[in-house]
Amino acid sequence: MSHLHIHKFILPIILIFFGVYFYSVYSLLIIHAAVGDIVISASDIIDSNIHGQWTKIQDNTTSGGVKIKNTNNRIPKLTEASANPSNYFEATFYAEAGKRYQIWFRMEAENNDFQNDSIFVQFSDSLDTVGSPHYRIGTVDSLIGFLEENSTGISGWGWNDNNYNGIGPTIQFESTGNHTIRVQQREDGVAIDEIVLSSSTYLTQSPGLTQNDATFVQKDTTPSVSITPTPTTPLATTPT
Repeated sequence: MSHLHIHKFILPIILIFFGVYFYSVYSLLIIHAAVGDIVISASDIIDSNIHGQWTKIQDNTTSGGVKIKNTNNRIPKLTEASANPSNYFEATFYAEAGKRYQIWFRMEAENNDFQNDSIFVQFSDSLDTVGSPHYRIGTVDSLIGFLEENSTGISGWGWNDNNYNGIGPTIQFESTGNHTIRVQQREDGVAIDEIVLSSSTYLTQSPGLTQNDATFVQKDTTPSVSITPTPTTPLATTPT
């Protein structure tokens, strides 16, 4: 059962123009992930797993106070992923075999430019919708994560998936346990706040809007419970 408890709070932002202070607000919507849904925030990514032109930048409009951005060097869009990229980052997460996961990205494009809004995404042991190996690290095969949806434009933060028009294909994993996701450059100038892999709540719907979004997905913190039987001592019996 999903945890759709919604919290809303206001983040004050002070803007300074020509020495005059303006007070504005940024309204943030926090939605709790369902049990089993995977949430990877930019703040979770350790520095040793960040390579090339990707870097963490402080940003108060993100879930963890930082975003991870690929510096905009105005390099033309790449046609395919690299088996050995120089610009990428990785993160580790836990997922179960036999489940279908839909992937979502909360992203931002520098200058709201459609030439800064896509990424290549790979995994250590991913399977496609029919269970065949696909989108693997160390190959040129990948998913593509998009921000813009079907030429509708880009404005600020937005949620989108691995399809330019409609919901993209789901992925599975070969085994239950820890897995690695690798995000590498397709277009530079893109920033990422959160990556969500959902097997329930967001399997067929987005966590938020494609434009001007202020929705965060908070990780499920439900503890796993292991019950160990308490040993019992047999009752002594009196011989008859």
